[in-house]
Amino acid sequence: MENLNLEKYALVAKNLNLRSVRITGEAITTSPIRIGSGRDTVDVTSLAKVGILKLGEDPVIPGSSWKGAFRSVGEIVASKVGLSVCTGLTKETCMDKIENSFDNMIRGKRYGEALELVWKNTCINCKVFGSPSIESAVTFLDSVGKNCKLGVRTIIAIDRKTGSVRSSGLATVEVVESGCRFPFTLIGRNLPNYVLGYIISIMREFQEGRSQIGGYKSRGYGFISFENLRVDISPIEIGDKVRFRGIGEGDVEVILTKEEWEKAHKGDFQVLSKFEEVFKKVKL
Repeated sequence: MENLNLEKYALVAKNLNLRSVRITGEAITTSPIRIGSGRDTVDVTSLAKVGILKLGEDPVIPGSSWKGAFRSVGEIVASKVGLSVCTGLTKETCMDKIENSFDNMIRGKRYGEALELVWKNTCINCKVFGSPSIESAVTFLDSVGKNCKLGVRTIIAIDRKTGSVRSSGLATVEVVESGCRFPFTLIGRNLPNYVLGYIISIMREFQEGRSQIGGYKSRGYGFISFENLRVDISPIEIGDKVRFRGIGEGDVEVILTKEEWEKAHKGDFQVLSKFEEVFKKVKL
């Protein structure tokens, strides 16, 4: 196993550097959104009893919230193409099922076997967003909104048994109003073409209003859209066509015209759908 082809497992082999991906842009709130700061945090400058997460006076969507939202929406996207994924919850990840075997291989310095075990027994969410013993292939930067309008909402809690308003069920919560712009940055390493398609499919779910981020989704909060997107992929092969060679197991080449690449580079979802088509056909 020492002669194992690492490139085959590039997505989970972290000692390779075959491709870098950077997706940047802005996430604009199209409804109120709420990323909570925790019930133990009190903001004396706010009229709300339950505040939002802030950096100074500016609202924040932390990278961990982005990753959690993308992973959650990824479950929906993966199921549409027949891929099953784990919940990602503690003791319920793919790695939890093979933990003992993996640990034994690592202790025995059977690193190639351990890598192959991980590849064959983990879902696309674990491979892309990480899990115990698997480093995430993507990083989301914290998003700090600027010049955002904040608001306060009064909400009620319903007692599930009686169907009536729970005693002391009224609360005031702080929200970020519609129209706030948050910078968005995703950085990926060794992402195959089908994983690029997977990420783009997840972003499309947000873009087309089928998924939300943050809390109080059932109250209609958390809708966003992406604007001013830019997609940088390196390296690329530019000749008569722009080629993105396949990376690793199950990947295939994606070919764009120079005009299509220019549009994809600027975040054109219609052109980026070529990567989504690769994802829809992947067998993992």
